[in-house]
Amino acid sequence: MDIFNESKLGVVCHDAGGSEILSSYLISNKLKPIYCLDGPAITIFQKKLGMSFSIKTCSQVLNEADIFLCGTSWQSDLERRIVEGALKKDKPVITVLDHWMNYKERMRHNGLDLLPSEFWVCDKYALEIASANFPSTPIKLIENPFYNEIREIWPTYTNKNAKTNINNLLFLSDNLAEGLDSMFGNCFVRGYTDRDSLNYLIKNLPTISNDINNITIRLHPSENKANYLWALKKYPRLLKISSKDNLLEDLAAHQIVVGSESMAMVVALICGKRVLSAIPPGAVKCCLPHHEIELLRDMV
Repeated sequence: MDIFNESKLGVVCHDAGGSEILSSYLISNKLKPIYCLDGPAITIFQKKLGMSFSIKTCSQVLNEADIFLCGTSWQSDLERRIVEGALKKDKPVITVLDHWMNYKERMRHNGLDLLPSEFWVCDKYALEIASANFPSTPIKLIENPFYNEIREIWPTYTNKNAKTNINNLLFLSDNLAEGLDSMFGNCFVRGYTDRDSLNYLIKNLPTISNDINNITIRLHPSENKANYLWALKKYPRLLKISSKDNLLEDLAAHQIVVGSESMAMVVALICGKRVLSAIPPGAVKCCLPHHEIELLRDMV
């Protein structure tokens, strides 16, 4: 875009959601920035850009870039450190909000609220939430480049996987406990964990369908298989862990998708899947504003 044409752009990201959006944005706009990446972002950017590139430290990118485009993170303060450093150097910094929850917490660092020069959001729901949370900061609504990319490439996955097993269900893990513990110091702040969601789903499988005989667990990009050893031991005939690298491969093989409140559930909607949230009763309600998502606790 024009604001980046004459400036040296620094792209900063850790978590998966923002990485998907920012990497797609770079591809669609043919931008070649300086990278400051960590965590799941490294793998996502390398796979999608199909190239190797050097990754700078925070101090390096703060010195070398003129303007910054950042995601937000639950489990890292990488982007918040860049926002803080950019403000001190009087350099513009844009933060892309990739979800619909915990906006204020994502911008808090060492007890201070660090607001960027501008926020970008990708839909009307996020625009409304961000405007309420940050009334004094400019907010720009952009098309979601990641969703546009999904719509374009999804037919290639359906052609390769013509047989979707209607008796298999895909469970999308959020790695919620680790993220909440990192942000709030309390993994139960929302009243449930992924373990609770999976147990609630299995207990109420007949409510969804009487024909489901297998559940594939897709781990969050920041998550280790060890998180679900308890489940594999408890339900050995019902559960398996996905071995697919690409979310779309898993979506192509399953017609029903269940999660809590992750962006991957919205991707599943784009791909025409039946999507449910399995947040149990007594916990917070699913924050995703998309009315197509069924709430299991309203069905039981």
